[in-house]
Amino acid sequence: MFKAIAITIFSLVTSPGSAWKNLAIKDEEHDSFLSRFVYPLMGITALAVFVSFLLTRTTFDLQMALKETMTILVSLFLGFFSASFLLNEMMIRFFQKNSDIKVAQRFTGYTISFTMAVTIVMYLLPDFSFLRFAPLYTFYVAWEGAKYYLNIADEKRIRFTVLATLILLLSPEIIKQVMYFIMPGIKA
Repeated sequence: MFKAIAITIFSLVTSPGSAWKNLAIKDEEHDSFLSRFVYPLMGITALAVFVSFLLTRTTFDLQMALKETMTILVSLFLGFFSASFLLNEMMIRFFQKNSDIKVAQRFTGYTISFTMAVTIVMYLLPDFSFLRFAPLYTFYVAWEGAKYYLNIADEKRIRFTVLATLILLLSPEIIKQVMYFIMPGIKA
């Protein structure tokens, strides 16, 4: 399962066009996609955050490690579902697509998988600060996915890609900031 996740992320990074073509024809149950791709990747990301507190801090504070881990996990989980919902609504209203939340969830899950992989690396290797800009590659992954996975018309693709990238990158961050606002004690 983890090997398949790594291969999928690697193919989305190295050649998004062909990866999206393969994903479009892939016959996969939706529950299987969630339980064998999205949720494990979220779990691995949360685990990496926790482990980073063990490896990169001079003193280990269990309370701070758990707060940061849970903040990341909840923001990824709620960010995934809110981004999926917003993308589905956007496709209905602005791009004349039929409502299909499962397709929106698959698009969201595959597109943000690279962002989660970057988060894992940034927490485990904090000296690689240049990776902070790597999530911007999501734009290119969404651009290719809009063409090969969602079949967005070429004349509407740039608008869709800009909006989708903003939704995909900002949803988890907005959830995290709302959590910090509602529960200021969880901020590390």
